[in-house]
Amino acid sequence: MKQFLSYAVAISVLSLVGCGEETSEASADCPEVVYVGDGDEPSSFHTGGQLLGIDVIYPAYASGDKFIIIDARPPLDHNLHSIKNSISLPYYDVEKCVDALPKDVWYITYCACPHNESQYAADVLEENGFSKVKVLDEGYIEWRNRGYPTTDNPDGILEEETPGPADDPSDDSSED
Repeated sequence: MKQFLSYAVAISVLSLVGCGEETSEASADCPEVVYVGDGDEPSSFHTGGQLLGIDVIYPAYASGDKFIIIDARPPLDHNLHSIKNSISLPYYDVEKCVDALPKDVWYITYCACPHNESQYAADVLEENGFSKVKVLDEGYIEWRNRGYPTTDNPDGILEEETPGPADDPSDDSSED
């Protein structure tokens, strides 16, 4: 009986310690950090307030500045289409991943707008000591509408409108 109790205690201690392995679920569930670019830190992000406009963010994105874009929407939305080089970190998982994220870089959070999910994610980051956090004010829909790079439009090209029958210059059926 003593030997059985000794084994039970040893197993309990090992399960608590984890045999030297990380016991946190956070690292397994947290996304790999991906930077937009490997350039300098964006200097244009140092403005007041948490919301930052697309006209400030996109030039930094296009020039390859070093920052992280977090898609705060649920994974299904991210997998369907998202900003190219963004990471999927749903607003409801941010808190468990804060220890897996570097604190010395800029973060831009976004959702489909309004700012419910992205603002919640930004608030959680700030509450956990992240000081370089902004929310993409216009959200994903405006990013996509402008033809900026997305996973379903990686080159960021606006699709040109095809002329309809009334716009077709080769149609000479007009009345004289």
